[in-house]
Formats: sequence, C-alpha cells, structure tokens
Amino acid sequence: MKPGLYITALLHCLASIHSNAQRVSDYRFINFGAKDGLLEKIVYCATQDNRGYMWFGTATGLYRYDGHTFNHFRSPLDKGGSAIGNILQGIMTDNDGNLWLGSYTSMQWYNPYKNRYWQPDPIKPENKILLSSYILNFSKGKYIWISTNKNFVYRFNKKDSSFLSLAPLYPSGASSSSIATAEYGDYLYDIHPEGIYIFSIEGKYIKKAGFTPEDISNAFFVPGEKALYLSTYLHGVQKFDIASHDYTHLYPENKQLNKNHLLSIAKDNEGSITQEVIRFM
Repeated sequence: MKPGLYITALLHCLASIHSNAQRVSDYRFINFGAKDGLLEKIVYCATQDNRGYMWFGTATGLYRYDGHTFNHFRSPLDKGGSAIGNILQGIMTDNDGNLWLGSYTSMQWYNPYKNRYWQPDPIKPENKILLSSYILNFSKGKYIWISTNKNFVYRFNKKDSSFLSLAPLYPSGASSSSIATAEYGDYLYDIHPEGIYIFSIEGKYIKKAGFTPEDISNAFFVPGEKALYLSTYLHGVQKFDIASHDYTHLYPENKQLNKNHLLSIAKDNEGSITQEVIRFM
C-alpha cells in the first residue's frame, strides 16, 4: 500500500544530486486545485496519452488535464466493492493509446478515442484474484506487467489476453508487494522493499538481489545506463546496476532531506535526478 494515505502533511520538493543540476529557484511551479477542476488533494500517478492529454490517478478516481482545466471521469463499470473511481494508484498509456487503470479493488482499460471502458472478465477465478490484489503500478515492454500490493506480479499477453501470475515462483519469505517493474532485454526486474527479484520475461525465476535495509519505496529505470535508480525511506537514493547486480549509494549528505522519506524518483533529459519527498510531521 502506498504511504500517501497515511500522511498528515506532504512536503514536495526537488533536490538535485547531479553536479550541474539547476537550482529549485530556476523552476516555475503552478499549483492546481479546486479552482481548476481538481477536487482531490491526493494524486498518486500520471500518464500522458497519445494526443497529449495528461491523466491523473487520485484518491477519488480519474482526472484529465487538457492544458486549461481538470475533468473528473467516472467509469460506468464501477460498482460497490469494485471500482477504479476510488484510490486509483496505477495508470499507464499502452502502445495502442489505451489507458490502464488500477485501483485497490479493480482494473479497467479506457479508450479515450472511443470513450469506452472495459475490464477482464470478473467471473474467471484468476481474474477475480487479480482485480482484488491492490494494483499499484504498470510497466510495458514485450509484455505488460502489473504490480500488486497483495499478490506479487502479473504478466499480460496481448496475443491471447491472458494474465499469468508469477506468485508461485517467488522464494520463501518474499513480500507480496511489488512496487514497480522494469523489463530489459530478456529479463524482468521486480522491485520490492527488500530487493529486486529477477525473472526471465517468459516467467522463470532467476535470482534475488537483496537490499538489506528493506526500505525501497520506488524506482525509476534508465535503459541507456542499464540501471535502476531507487528511492528509499531511510537510506537515500540507490543505484542498481543491471549488469553487476550491485547497489551503489548515491545520495549526498543533506541533513535537511535526510530527515524525510523519499517516495519516488525520476531523471530528466539533462541527467538530473529529482525526488518526491514525504515528511511525517
């Protein structure tokens, strides 16, 4: 479960760990709220569709930003106990332009061109488990991968629209919470708080690259560097080298930011790293 639900106060700041990064004062920040149509204060995820619209997953469902205003979208498939209109934590645009939407109680697709929602057949037992697995994240490559909080990772095969659960393949003691995944070459890298589980993309377990503090909170994959940048709650930013399977601590000494918990991490086109920081008051 993402920690956003338990936070009484959020501190969003950008902190560079790259030697030639711009200062925070060089950026222009715009705060969006109810006056712009965004009625929800907690935003978990975002994606941009093929037409340039921005889509946001929030604690009360799906919003679209068209450059001027936010519009709240409601799915006609939502029903009590199964809805993407509540705590929408995972969102991704696939190569066909469809939005993948994942919440605590459901998973749906949305085609913004046709304004059409649909979902996996909830009658199938394997789909019923998936839809109630607390979906956290999506990633894409040869396959589409679905990270869940309660039931590890699923692989979606577009050819036959099937979902393969990797749950039976994990070693004993693995946490069921997959934070994020990254596909590179013939391998899948599945990030958990306690480390990275490595699979073949066809679903064979390879090994675990453990992270001893067990406090990884999120990850950002840079294919060109063959590296995962990991944010942690108490151990700063870590870099995981795909070739060597080694972790390197990157985060410099910063007394102010070391008091906070890093929730997510990203890297811009100029090579600067930014973090979203959470501070528990």
